[in-house]
Amino acid sequence: MSLERINIGGNIFINFVESDKFKRNYIVIDIISQLENGLKAAKSGLLTKVLMRGSSNYPTMADINKRLNYLYAAHIGAWESKLGEAQVVSISAAMLENKYALDEINILDETLDVLADIFMNPLIKDCAFDKDYVEQEKTNMINEILAQINDKSGYVYKQLIKTMCKNERFAFTWSEVDDVKLIDGASLYEHYNYA
Repeated sequence: MSLERINIGGNIFINFVESDKFKRNYIVIDIISQLENGLKAAKSGLLTKVLMRGSSNYPTMADINKRLNYLYAAHIGAWESKLGEAQVVSISAAMLENKYALDEINILDETLDVLADIFMNPLIKDCAFDKDYVEQEKTNMINEILAQINDKSGYVYKQLIKTMCKNERFAFTWSEVDDVKLIDGASLYEHYNYA
């Protein structure tokens, strides 16, 4: 196993971990920012969901999945998480190594093309994310927030952190429903360009 870290400019790094123990490649892009409560946190959480709905070259989830299935069931996902006092927006790709393909297809390069299209070339209409996608994902996110009370141990842990770390950034544990409701396609696109 070999490890390598390359600085490609500023605070942007590429970390390589190579091993011959696996038949799949896994790539993750992490965007790390200071954890904030309120609208910014809600926008970051919603952004990961809307990005996965479609891009300019693959305007629907069905188009994305059709292309990934052709690439030997490659997988692309996006999520946001909390790491200490940082908010991490992640997008990842997992794919079969090229040497296991039955034809001469370059699975790695073609999966990275799809990943780059989702991440760098999102589906934008009139300087805004698609209104239907944003509204559907807002509804899903609000339902997830409201359902958190049903996970008793997780809910109690988050309330404990909010109470113990009341005046610290670490206390911010999830987006609020009222913040999610304020987001529209234009403000989310503005946040995407800022992030």
